[in-house]
Parts: sequence; C-alpha cells; structure tokens
Amino acid sequence: MTLPSAGHDHVLWILGTHGPLPKKLRWRSTELEAALAASQEIVAPVSMRADVGPLGGLTLLPSLVGLRDNPGGERLHEVVPADLYARWLPLKERYIGRDDGRREVAPIFAALELYEHALRKSGLEPYGVVWPQVEKLARKAA
Repeated sequence: MTLPSAGHDHVLWILGTHGPLPKKLRWRSTELEAALAASQEIVAPVSMRADVGPLGGLTLLPSLVGLRDNPGGERLHEVVPADLYARWLPLKERYIGRDDGRREVAPIFAALELYEHALRKSGLEPYGVVWPQVEKLARKAA
C-alpha cells in the first residue's frame, strides 16, 4: 500500500498471521526478507510484561494463589453440566493424560489447558511461531 505524504511515498506492509501453526513450520520467506530489508521501521505485536522485581513477586504471590480454582473449591464436574463434563473427560485423558491431580480448576482454565495440550500433541503451536522468525529475519536484514 502506498500512502502519499508531502511529496514522498511511504510503503506500509502488514504481516497477517494465522494460528495455530505447525511447530516446525518451514516457509518461503524471500518476499518477507526483501520487505524487511527495505524497511525503516518494524512494529512488533503488542505484548505485556510486569517487571516487579523479586520482592514485588513475593507480595503478588498470595493474591495469585487459587486464581485458577473455582470459588469454594468445587471440583470441575460440580460446576459444569454433566453432558459437557462427559465430553471433556475422555479428551482430557487423551491429550493431557490420567492425572490424579486437583480438578478444582475453573472451567475456562480447564478448556485452555485441554486446547493447548491437544494442539501440541498434534504438532501445532497456538502462538509464537511466526514472530520469532520475523525478528530473526529483521536482525539479519539490519
């Protein structure tokens, strides 16, 4: 896309990505390498990180304990409909395994855990496949 600006042409490339993708994705990057080599600026995806230091981490820890758990310590089968739990259980055993660990986890976290394990067992990654390659190519082009 070319945008006119005070007599100068500026080109904006937007890299769209898909996910999940194969963990060991091999791709043809010739066009991307050329675009990165001609770029003046690369804008990375938004990410967040909290740098709270060791003491800050210790003070936050008590508030995070139990965040994944159901209030009142109810087990997963007590908080989701029986038919949904019956569908979830064989999938959990297939992709996560037969763990005898706590199952007081909140439904959203149980679903996320199942999703991520199923993807990885299938050779897919939910995120983080494309951008590390783009960063590598950008460093090479700089």
